[in-house]
Order: sequence, then structure tokens, then C-alpha cells
Amino acid sequence: MSAPVSGGRRFWAGAGVFAVAVVAAAISYRHQQHLAATHGQPEALAIIWPLCVDGLVASCGIAIATDRASGALPRLWAVVGFWLGVSVSVATNWLATEGGLTNHGVSAFPAVAFLIAVESLTGKPRPRRVPATVPALAPVTAPAAQPVPALAAVAPVMAAVGQASVPDATQTQAVPVPDLAVPATSKADRMRQLYADARTAGQRLTHRELAEATGSDLSHARRVHRAIVRDYAEAVTA
Repeated sequence: MSAPVSGGRRFWAGAGVFAVAVVAAAISYRHQQHLAATHGQPEALAIIWPLCVDGLVASCGIAIATDRASGALPRLWAVVGFWLGVSVSVATNWLATEGGLTNHGVSAFPAVAFLIAVESLTGKPRPRRVPATVPALAPVTAPAAQPVPALAAVAPVMAAVGQASVPDATQTQAVPVPDLAVPATSKADRMRQLYADARTAGQRLTHRELAEATGSDLSHARRVHRAIVRDYAEAVTA
């Protein structure tokens, strides 16, 4: 945000624009009156015709300054009228002067100076571009392996493992168990580890029990549970 302009600076800036306007109006009036009188206009009309051009520039310039001071965009007709008046003033000053380019330039410059002064006073400052800075990223460290939380529903299963007798190999047929035990680094891996431990103990866990054990939502636990059951089914039929 730009700092507010003090009252003293605003006064001297306005005084400078007023001085440029007086000089531009004096030169423009004389040249426009001469050009109108020498091109078929009556003396009375030649005297008041410059007031039409300079009055258009002054009134539209005030309207533009008022709109910008209030934080609004200048009115379209005010901008069009201001540029039209300045263009006519520059053209008449140029055409009413005899001699070389230097004489024409001296006559046309006050109108251009008035245009620049008004735009400088009423325009908004351009914000300074600040180079974008990229924030430094904190080093990412791998999370420590978390132990598998105890599950109330699994506790009876684990207790039953210690009390159950080993079934006779002649009476039961061994079912191949897929190697699903992987390092429990994610919730899905922890679900697979819990399910594999329970399956070894002769029990089967539901997706709700897996969700409670790993702190996952039911939808995620349901998808992982379906994948585990499918893997076991494929391993049995293989």
C-alpha cells in the first residue's frame, strides 16, 4: 500500500497543474481564436470558440479527477471529452503557427503538458513488484514404526490360541495361507497383519473390527477387507 500524500504535497501538485493549465489555456485561446478568425468565422464567434475547447478539457478533467479520488473508474464520456479537447487544442496550436517544426512544437507543447500533468495528478501509482520468495521446506523425516494397537475383539482370539489344542494332521487338510505378513507401515498393511494373525488362530475378522483396530473409516476398511478375502480365496483355489 502506498503512503498517503500529505496536504502540502497535494497543494503544490495542484498548484503546478493549475500553472500548466493557465499557460496552456492562454496559448491555446490565442491560437484557436486566430485560426477561427482566419478561416471564415465571424469575430464574435472566433472570440468565444476557444472557450468551447478549453471548457471541455477543464470540465472533463475535473470529472476524471473526482471519479479517481473517490476510488471509481472515470466516466467514459469524461475520458472521451478530455482526450477530444486536448487533441483539438494540440491540432489548432499546430495549425495556427507558422514556421518550422520548432515553432509548431512550442505551440503544441502546452496542451500536451497539461494532459500529462492531469494524468500524473489524478492517476494511481503503480505498485512495486516484489520478487516472490519460496518458503524453505522443513526436512521430511520418516515416521517411526507404530506398534499394532490391541483390539478388544482380538484379545479373546489370542487367548484361545494358547488354550486350544493342535488339530490332528490326519483329520484336517492343511490350507495354504498366502504370505500377507508385511511390515505394518500403513493402515492397510496393519489390517492385513491383523487378519493374517487371526486367520492363523482359526478366526476371521470383520471389516468393522479391522477399522476399530487401525483407526480407519468403515469404507476404507471394507475395501481392504474385500481385497484380503479375495487374496485368500485365490490362494485356496490355486
